[in-house]
Amino acid sequence: MLFRSNVASNLPKVSRGALVSIYGTNLATTTALASSLPLPLTLGGASVTVDGIPAPMLYASAIQLDIQIPYEVALGADVPVVVTAGGASSLAATVTVADYAVGVFTYARTSSAIDPVVVHANGALVTPAAPATEGETLVVYGDGVGKLNHPPATGAAAISSPPSTALDTPAITVGGLPVVVSFAGLTPGDLGLVQF
Repeated sequence: MLFRSNVASNLPKVSRGALVSIYGTNLATTTALASSLPLPLTLGGASVTVDGIPAPMLYASAIQLDIQIPYEVALGADVPVVVTAGGASSLAATVTVADYAVGVFTYARTSSAIDPVVVHANGALVTPAAPATEGETLVVYGDGVGKLNHPPATGAAAISSPPSTALDTPAITVGGLPVVVSFAGLTPGDLGLVQF
């Protein structure tokens, strides 16, 4: 079993509440996609525990599981992850769980250009054809902000009042210059989706 970190960065460190992918073989008995929130704890004949705590599941197939790291998991460098499929449990793999493991979502603008998901106030992507302007407020989408004020329940959507905001304001730069961060937290109505 190969454990990949948050779905935005593919780095080996995760945070509480992060969306992560697990790759391997025989991980689930059928392919399934969660259709509503809160997320189920069993999907496609598979289940996952992180530090002994059941993890909500977004997607299951024989070669990939997408889960949310429970908010109740302890911080540490060797947190055990166990997959159970068809009644058989895997050996424990370990993952590092930290307060923050931020990744920014990207998309393929062209076959050779991978860009971060950054949008204008109207929701349109920032692109070379629609660039950001000086002083404009933009939204960057990511994952991996686990240290939150008012975290939602594990497997549930973030609420808008009170918002789930990062305990610490992140430092963000554009072209090496610092920007003003007016909000860092979860997107209300979504699961694990962070807005900066």
